[in-house]
Amino acid sequence: MAERVVIIGAGGSGRGFIARLLSEEAVELCFVDRDRELIEALRRSRQYRIQVGAKEPQTVIQGYEAFASEEREAVERTAQADFIFTAVGEEHLGELTPFLEAARERRGRPLQIVACENGIAPKTVFRKALKGSGAEDSRITQGVIFCTSIPRTKGSLDIVSEDYPELPYDIDENLFRLPFAYFPATPHLDRLLQRKIYTYNCLSACISYLGAYLKYDIYAEAANDTLIRRFCTLLLTGLNRTLCTSMDVAPADQQEFSKRALRKFSNPDISDTIQKNARSAVRKLSPTERIMGPMHLMDQQGEDTFVLRLVAAAALLYLERNEELKYQDQEYADAVSLFRKLNPQINEEGIKSIAGMLEELRSGESLNAFFGKTSCEAV
Repeated sequence: MAERVVIIGAGGSGRGFIARLLSEEAVELCFVDRDRELIEALRRSRQYRIQVGAKEPQTVIQGYEAFASEEREAVERTAQADFIFTAVGEEHLGELTPFLEAARERRGRPLQIVACENGIAPKTVFRKALKGSGAEDSRITQGVIFCTSIPRTKGSLDIVSEDYPELPYDIDENLFRLPFAYFPATPHLDRLLQRKIYTYNCLSACISYLGAYLKYDIYAEAANDTLIRRFCTLLLTGLNRTLCTSMDVAPADQQEFSKRALRKFSNPDISDTIQKNARSAVRKLSPTERIMGPMHLMDQQGEDTFVLRLVAAAALLYLERNEELKYQDQEYADAVSLFRKLNPQINEEGIKSIAGMLEELRSGESLNAFFGKTSCEAV
């Protein structure tokens, strides 16, 4: 009997990666998304293609259903699902509460959910969001996505995806097991998630915000910029040592882990954008996220954090120029005030250092000049 699977979030990760890994399985697949226009396009097309690296032929996804989240059928299919995957962004998990409450009520027993979000502990975030709701008893575990999957062209249903073969998921609490070939049951996934955020996503922040400062639009072009690569190399010198110590990782393993990240980001066949990777700057500047989390660990171990302070300043400049200066429904007059509120653990000296760099970036200081000021040494 086919497993019934609902994917909430029909963007690149949902329809381009999770659906691809399920395409060889006997599943009844349903997409749920709040974007009605996207859902209607999926219905009209009845199929779409995924280009996986250089592989031929392309993967064809068909035979699915698709519903907007406000539709009755979306609640019904979610209530009937054996497994639910989310790919909506960690910051949007709380918005699913009313929908999941309705599905839980219709189902009459707990939902089984795999949160596939870009964060250190999405299952914890999700459970906190559902606490006190009718869906509080949902069995929520988490998966980690290393694969970039994006629309072939703007507005296209077709996807270009990296050739990445699996989506590991967390089994530490033994809530349930997935019966699918490309979803390996993985103990201690929380460690892998943190290591990913503090390596892959940390490097991504360096590329994204310095790339935005240099006015790049295409992500891979920024990742291949000579100066940005030099900053990444400097960052990894202290960051890799820090993660080896704090996460008990062998140096050779961490070196290869970070090299894979840089190869991934530099791949010109994945035409990702700076805007997609730099957006939601407030979240990415939070204490446990990709910039400040590694910075805190590096500070604890006496490593030079110059590059991450520069990246934080570049993220604040991006925030000023592109997004609202708003945190927890409160608006701020300037980016530094918001940053201070967001990161109370940073002492005034640290705030002043980042604020000074921000002022230099505002004035148009060259990244070359910043490179000359660092005392970091690449090895």
